[in-house]
Amino acid sequence: MILNSIFSDLIECEMFIPYGDAYIIYELNNNSFINEKEEREDGIYLKIECHQIDYQKYNKYVVKK
Repeated sequence: MILNSIFSDLIECEMFIPYGDAYIIYELNNNSFINEKEEREDGIYLKIECHQIDYQKYNKYVVKK
């Protein structure tokens, strides 16, 4: 029951983080589930499950919900 409330606000999304903002990945790594991580020429592509608060905080990096 406690786990249901902890994970009830998870949002599946895809984000693209430019290398200049790579510090964000550290925070997402601590607060989210990173299901896929791919380094590309100009940044890092992530498929993640994150909490609503992190989704709102880093919304400008979301490429697909």
